[in-house]
Amino acid sequence: MQSAPFTLELCCADIHSVQTAECYDVPAIELCTDLSCGGLSPSLGLMRQSRKLFTGELGMLIRPRKGNFCYSPLEQQVMLDELAAACDEGADFLVLGCLLKDGDLDRKLMERLVVRSNGIPLTFHRAFDVSPQPELLLNQLMEMQIDRILSGGGCARALDGIENLSRWQVISGKSIEWVAAGSIDHTQVQQIVSATGIRRIHCALRRKTKQTLQPIQLGSPDEIDSTSLRAILEVKF
Repeated sequence: MQSAPFTLELCCADIHSVQTAECYDVPAIELCTDLSCGGLSPSLGLMRQSRKLFTGELGMLIRPRKGNFCYSPLEQQVMLDELAAACDEGADFLVLGCLLKDGDLDRKLMERLVVRSNGIPLTFHRAFDVSPQPELLLNQLMEMQIDRILSGGGCARALDGIENLSRWQVISGKSIEWVAAGSIDHTQVQQIVSATGIRRIHCALRRKTKQTLQPIQLGSPDEIDSTSLRAILEVKF
């Protein structure tokens, strides 16, 4: 059981990681695939089996491809279909985001996603951190009553974005729940929580694997490192 005053949201990119999260009684996970690019939408099979396996709060990422967060009409339809599938498969929350070419919120697409979500809580993902006007974007998301924002404070590492996270937390008050993200491990949780007041911590904790020589590049598994997971669950304040 967790002994620290924060909620761990574990990023799980395969079914074995979901199984590990269940075994360690992790309170929440974000389900996705391919952590090498920050995560993509999980398959229907992964959604379905994860919901059968995991008894905690299950979030599902809606991101149809690698690259930026500016989506074509075809990609938007893919997102809407993926979102509908996630809802049908029992998602407790959805993680998504969309921007225009100038980095502003794609409000039209976001409104369509909100409608299709049928009231399931929404987290605006780290597209927030690439916006050139994050505080304007924050105000827009507050107007749309988005539930959470996943952010590293505009930085790759949450530890480097503490000042921004603290300021944005004050601006949003109780209208947005912030989720700190960005290369967080057990050595950083106390500082981030204490400095920002953010009580939800998002971690990937991917196990490092040695590359084997292959005639073709096959990529690396995204399985959770159990040792790192135990360490963060044992953090005490």
